[in-house]
Amino acid sequence: MRLSLQVLALCALLKGVSAFRARARARARASKKFKNQEEASFIFRRRRTIVCPEPTPGNSSWGVWGQPGEIDYLYTFGAPGCASPGLQHWTNADGVFPGMRSWTRNIIGVVDICASITSTVWLWHPMMDAESIRIGGEPVLYLSSLETTKQPSQLTNSVLLHMPWEYWYATDTRKKWGCNDWQNYSMFSNNISYVPDPGHAARFTAMYGWGLVGSAYYDGVGSLIGGPQASHLLQHPDTLECVLTFQGTQDYRDWFANLAIRPTHFCGLVEPDEECSVFGLDTCKVRRERGAFVHWGFADTIRRMTRVPDFQTKIHKNLQNCKAVYATGHSLGGAIASLFTACVSRQLKLGEYGYEEDYKYMGWAKALRPKQMPTIQALPDPNGSQ
Repeated sequence: MRLSLQVLALCALLKGVSAFRARARARARASKKFKNQEEASFIFRRRRTIVCPEPTPGNSSWGVWGQPGEIDYLYTFGAPGCASPGLQHWTNADGVFPGMRSWTRNIIGVVDICASITSTVWLWHPMMDAESIRIGGEPVLYLSSLETTKQPSQLTNSVLLHMPWEYWYATDTRKKWGCNDWQNYSMFSNNISYVPDPGHAARFTAMYGWGLVGSAYYDGVGSLIGGPQASHLLQHPDTLECVLTFQGTQDYRDWFANLAIRPTHFCGLVEPDEECSVFGLDTCKVRRERGAFVHWGFADTIRRMTRVPDFQTKIHKNLQNCKAVYATGHSLGGAIASLFTACVSRQLKLGEYGYEEDYKYMGWAKALRPKQMPTIQALPDPNGSQ
């Protein structure tokens, strides 16, 4: 008996050492990719490293004038899986989207239901870095891999953890560790994206030192699935970086879109004659390495909202003026942002499959140089504060 206990203790020790080494290796890899803040912990007599996701501008020099535009950073909160297999970047060598995908968890490991439930029908997330976050706790980082596209995939989940304010508070926890900019970016996704009125959205945007330079609204008329959708284009007045927001689920028709899980073609991600019978039996089989079938309800929503003149004239034509473009959204908005980013990464040309159907409404060519765009007039605060 004593020998058995000793063997079990040794196994536990070795497992703990192995886990410690694995975390150390992951942290070392992460330190090469992210801005990190260290905080002293006098209770536990150690220092811990907190990853601060930090979008960085891409190449917008004169030499890239006329080249296809790109999403420099994709970041989503509580987004459902939207493709099978998971989306991959088409022009990056490793197929990884630059960005961060976040979902909430609580202290006992229960997770946001919308981030995990699509795994039951073999719908996966984009290949990118991801993290599990909770109020008052440290984030758990998952570096990009095919396996990460399937996280989280568990049955212990909660709809309450999906609420936008859960993400406000979880990212606010990280703010006290020095990740101030990331907290601002999260508010663009979890707060401003849900404000349809441009004047009020402009007022909230100004609170974070940015300007609202474009706002589009799709009223949802004529569609049984997918309700009204707002989309905003924000620009920083000094760096000329832009954030493109997509709205999450609000209307009852958005829930019809969420449930319309039939696999479909989108932006030429698969060849015209490829088929996937139904989501829910297995991951779809595709011919090309980075091919994917997408969620029909999400594809239908993004097609409708990007084709309206409001989006084309107030947002799409202005993307060329940005030093960098970051796409974001919470919930359904995160799925739409992911599809938009994947489509832009295709860099299709006229005559190629998917160009007329999708790419020409989303892709753009880079301008000679970025420029500051005029901002939308902000409405006064109804409470009288500045």
